[in-house]
Amino acid sequence: MKNYHKITLIKNSLLILLAILIINTLNIFNFYIVKKGSLNFFSLGDHIFGFVDSLLAFFATLIAWHFSSKLRKLLKYKVLIAFVLALIFFSFFTSIYFIIVRTLNGLSINLNQLTGNIVFGTSLSFIPISGLTLAYLYFRNSQALNREKQNLQSQLLTKNLEPHFLFNNLSILSSMMRKGSNEAEPFLDSLSEVYRYFLKHNESDKVHLQQELEFLSQYIHLIVNRFGHVYQVDLKVDDSSGQVIPFVLHTCIENAIKHNTASESQPLIVEITRSESLIIIKNPLRPQASSISSGKGLNNISKRYELIFGKSIKIAEKDNCFVVEIPVISE
Repeated sequence: MKNYHKITLIKNSLLILLAILIINTLNIFNFYIVKKGSLNFFSLGDHIFGFVDSLLAFFATLIAWHFSSKLRKLLKYKVLIAFVLALIFFSFFTSIYFIIVRTLNGLSINLNQLTGNIVFGTSLSFIPISGLTLAYLYFRNSQALNREKQNLQSQLLTKNLEPHFLFNNLSILSSMMRKGSNEAEPFLDSLSEVYRYFLKHNESDKVHLQQELEFLSQYIHLIVNRFGHVYQVDLKVDDSSGQVIPFVLHTCIENAIKHNTASESQPLIVEITRSESLIIIKNPLRPQASSISSGKGLNNISKRYELIFGKSIKIAEKDNCFVVEIPVISE
């Protein structure tokens, strides 16, 4: 496996060098034909100088892309930021290279020459090399993000459609029907709506908050019938404008039920409120002794928010309460 990765790395490196060599040769030929005298196509020195400049442009772009990837709040401007940073890095690198070459050849250096070298190097090497590199990195990054989103969506669907969830609710429905309860039909309607929502929005990146709240009402109905009033949801969201990722509120409630104890005398109340552009989910901390949290549900939500919106959810423990803050995205 290690040898395979080494061979792949060498192969990719050679392909990159070949591509840079071809682009550099075409650029020098273009300058030789269009702007005679700027570069000599038959001069080995001009080819070497241009090739090194092209390499500097390539590495400057890679470094800039790495830095721009860390600016999560500005991800939608990632390519533009990377291009500007790459130009700054390239200007610095090519100036150092220019100074070294001039010094080794015993030639003088002044500000006008440095500026001219940057302008010339930008038009000859930086624009084509950086442009193509950014296009490739953006394409590869988009593919990786799509794969990760699909993986997260698949994990979420698998979790939502877990057999025990369906089995528990069908058992409740069966018990209602045996007793001739008038609640059987409304319960079945809620169960149907919950599953319809799971299947309909599993591949959606975002939904209207109003839709998520309507789905949550159906899910709360299932909770009440399953646990009675041991677990309660106090929903106080008057402003339903904006968008969220699907199943975000349901996951938070499910997390609270799974990891906290409750009883008829001491019910667990999950509060859901809105404060400007945040949905706040809060519940008392009463950890179950046998509960070991993997954090997969909330981690899934957090990753999807970062991938889709470039924002983060906040998870904290405050005043003996577990608090999750979910950003609401303007439409």
